[in-house]
Amino acid sequence: MAALAALFIFGCTLLQPPDRPAREVVLSENAPTPIGPYSQAIRVGNTVYCSGQIAIDPATGEQVRGNIEEETRLVLKNLRAVLNEAGMDSSHVVKATIFLANMDDYQPRDAGVEISCIAVKVD
Repeated sequence: MAALAALFIFGCTLLQPPDRPAREVVLSENAPTPIGPYSQAIRVGNTVYCSGQIAIDPATGEQVRGNIEEETRLVLKNLRAVLNEAGMDSSHVVKATIFLANMDDYQPRDAGVEISCIAVKVD
């Protein structure tokens, strides 16, 4: 059985294209530590895929509950920290997705907000 597992693992590594860009985990001390089994962001070549951020204070690890403006400011600050760690900033963002906990919060009120983004840096 061990030989079969080793063959499977070896076979899988052979199937990967040799010119495949490496994946690099991006981890900023200035953004919240991930609360699940995921990374703050992954860099593949010149593209950075940021995980969704919610309003968590990086210093305390506590979720900040405020109005939509306060939560959004903190989420964007956290995303900027992750982008900066990857050598990018908000000008490199080509796509952002915003999730609200409740559509009634679409207009500024007490909202839960999550924002994720993809950034590309062209050398």
